Amino acid sequence: MADMQEVLEWQERETRERMRRRAASKRAQRELDEQLGIAVALLEEENQSPRGSQESRRPNVDRHRHSREREQSFVAASNHTIR
Repeated sequence: MADMQEVLEWQERETRERMRRRAASKRAQRELDEQLGIAVALLEEENQSPRGSQESRRPNVDRHRHSREREQSFVAASNHTIR
C-alpha cells in the first residue's frame, strides 16, 4: 500500500508541476501579446502623426526633372549631328 501512496503523491506532484508550467507559459504569452499590442499601437500612432517638414512638401515633386531634361536634350542634340 505504501508504494501505491507514493505513486499517487508522485502523480499529484507531477500534475501540480505541469499546471504551474502551463500557468507560467500562459503568463509569458500574455506579456508577449501585450508588448506586441503596444508596439503595433505605437507604429500606428507614428504613421498617423504629422511628419513635420515633409507635410509641406508636394507629394509628386520630380526633383530630378532638370537633370533628366538636360540629359535628354544632350542625347537629342547628339542624334541630330550623327548622319
